[in-house]
Amino acid sequence: MKLLASDLDGTLVAGNELRNDKDLTLINKLKEYGHKLIVSTGRSYDMVIPLMEKYNIEYDYLLLCNGGLIMNRDHDKVFDEWVSNKISNKIINDYYNNETLVYLDNYKNSIFIDNPEIYKSKVGDMMDFFTRKIYIEEALSSKDNYKIISLAPIDKDQVKAEKIKNDIIENYGEYVEAYRNKFFVDIVPKGCSKGNALKRILEVENISKDNLYVVGDSFNDVSMFNITYNSYTFNDSEDEVKEVANNKVNYVYEVIEELLTK
Repeated sequence: MKLLASDLDGTLVAGNELRNDKDLTLINKLKEYGHKLIVSTGRSYDMVIPLMEKYNIEYDYLLLCNGGLIMNRDHDKVFDEWVSNKISNKIINDYYNNETLVYLDNYKNSIFIDNPEIYKSKVGDMMDFFTRKIYIEEALSSKDNYKIISLAPIDKDQVKAEKIKNDIIENYGEYVEAYRNKFFVDIVPKGCSKGNALKRILEVENISKDNLYVVGDSFNDVSMFNITYNSYTFNDSEDEVKEVANNKVNYVYEVIEELLTK
């Protein structure tokens, strides 16, 4: 038996649509041959389940919030970590401004912190992904811990996002990890990454990393690439991502085709 861990955004889907219908066809074939699928994403539970249901994707594990939460196919929690309320509020306070969007997830809801000073035309359709909107006063008065905090420059500038990521690591690196995913900066509990989460799944399944195949398109996928030779990214991924992955393809179905022939 082999495991395929696939990133979601920019890998299997663009927005909430499949990048290539053949990916789903080959996922079904993967399952028919008795292999297992791990959906590995920075998204949270309530943002992933509708997609799984929409395309009837038969996953075995959901690796959510960049490794902060792992759930099996029965929706039992295999691993569960949180960013504390104290640290979350400090980060929110630092980055709630007219140039940065702030998103939160407390497992119950994916939350967008609305800023009346930002024109909604600049935000575009990004708000459509979230299940709840709150204002800064409610965010800072909340006692919730969070699975993930995401920050994004409103102009979608990746250079600005990289600076935000570096500043988070410098100021809060004792408590959290920060990964850039395109122009998003995902902040998760210390020690959490997609790679570390996959190591936990390998232990549960008692499977060698030689039988693990991983595919992703961005920097939050690099930790997956580092634990197996069978690492794949895309020909149009950023150069720094391509340098880490051992193989380049155009679509997920190509990875599955190789997995099934080995």
